[in-house]
Amino acid sequence: ALDGHNHVLWLPRDYDYETPVPLVLYMHGWGGDASEGDAFASTARKKGIATAALEGGGPAGWQSWNAGGSSSSPGPRGATCKPGSTDYCSHYTETCECENSDGCWWTTCEDSTQVLLDALEAVKKMLCVDLEQVWVAGCSNGAMMVYEALADPRTAGIFVGGVSIVGAPHPGFWRPPASPAHLLGMWGLDDTVIPYEASADAPGPGVALATDEDSGGWYYTEARNVTRPWSLRHGGPAAPVSTNSYGAGDVSCATFVGASRETVECTVPAGHVCGRADEIDTALGFIQGRRGTSSSKSSAKSEAKSRPPRPWPSPRSR
Repeated sequence: ALDGHNHVLWLPRDYDYETPVPLVLYMHGWGGDASEGDAFASTARKKGIATAALEGGGPAGWQSWNAGGSSSSPGPRGATCKPGSTDYCSHYTETCECENSDGCWWTTCEDSTQVLLDALEAVKKMLCVDLEQVWVAGCSNGAMMVYEALADPRTAGIFVGGVSIVGAPHPGFWRPPASPAHLLGMWGLDDTVIPYEASADAPGPGVALATDEDSGGWYYTEARNVTRPWSLRHGGPAAPVSTNSYGAGDVSCATFVGASRETVECTVPAGHVCGRADEIDTALGFIQGRRGTSSSKSSAKSEAKSRPPRPWPSPRSR
């Protein structure tokens, strides 16, 4: 545990304590915990990548990430949900001042970016991390945290890029990355929780309305209004080309060719699902495609040679 968060660290297969290894900070979806990263981490370790599966804030069963306007409504484009939507703020009174909520707050109000940064510092003391290959990835609310982490000025120059699986910021809460960063975003074509495309009955252009029976009523930024400005921010085009360079299984991807940082938009014929094998293979293929030779910029290199990692809890190696 670290400051009340139960994170889990997975070592790469055949980790030798000397060679700098890439690291992914993985964030679970709303109400999940670090175990939601098991499928991702167990695949990543076979590819020589370490994974810190992190746990968000909130009581058991309600762990979450303060990201993308999840507890900041109303935002620049108004309320992030329809009037009468379920108010979840009562679950987060330890960190939220719920009297200020407009009824659309649904996650912890703690500083979730600081949770990531604290976890990263802890891992750097335990493993020999390639500091030029530190990534953020997540699903659903955890995917919203990917954008939040990359945009926060405190992370400038820390994360090389991110992978977002079935997640997007609320309208008005998209922000450019604090420093140049690669991005691969995946959306489910049948997703009714965080839809891929804008909805005709949503307030304003480029806004997708959740219609899921349990999670309906919230507004999100449609996929292209996430990936297009990312590409433009890096000098790329406004539209992608369907190259499918990274798609695995049923995942199809299109790349904004010409952007200085790889910007990829992917879809899968599925709903709001975390942990699909083809999503994980696509994500890790993208991360591996951005890897060069081992960096000389690493953490704990001299210490790692002489001692095993310290428990946080005990790193998983299965």
